[in-house]
Amino acid sequence: MPSKPVPLTAALYVTVTIVLACVTLILAGNLWMQYGTYHSGLQLVHDGATADQLSGTLVLSRAWDFAVIKTCSLFLAFTLIFVGALYVLRQNEQAYEAHLESVGVKAALQTSSPGLVLATLGVVLVIATLFSTSTIQLEQRQSAGGTEQLTPAPQRGATTDAR
Repeated sequence: MPSKPVPLTAALYVTVTIVLACVTLILAGNLWMQYGTYHSGLQLVHDGATADQLSGTLVLSRAWDFAVIKTCSLFLAFTLIFVGALYVLRQNEQAYEAHLESVGVKAALQTSSPGLVLATLGVVLVIATLFSTSTIQLEQRQSAGGTEQLTPAPQRGATTDAR
């Protein structure tokens, strides 16, 4: 006896739940790794490590953060696109309407296809993620004892490069 087809609503729910669970696991794993990295950095300081050794540890840690955030952003963007496409394929007849009012500004969005809105937001997030850059810069400074130390460069903007 053939099995009953799963309604698209249930498949959509399961898909989105799995994707969000994966993103949660990735972010939780990153947090756990960060705790370990910073704990190692504190241990290096306690053991008398040089500023260069500590700076290298922290720079690699920040680069890992940027890579994880970009990966999760892409994951969520493709989820939005996928969910939007499923809504469009489902031929949902629900209308979507949003209004925004602020001092001197009024905006409205009205559509009969919320799936197109979700897919568009996903594409915008993909573009923003792919074109964002992240940089981590260090400067060498002369310390009071005459030794050179690597220190984070003053930030001249919030750009970062982890491609």
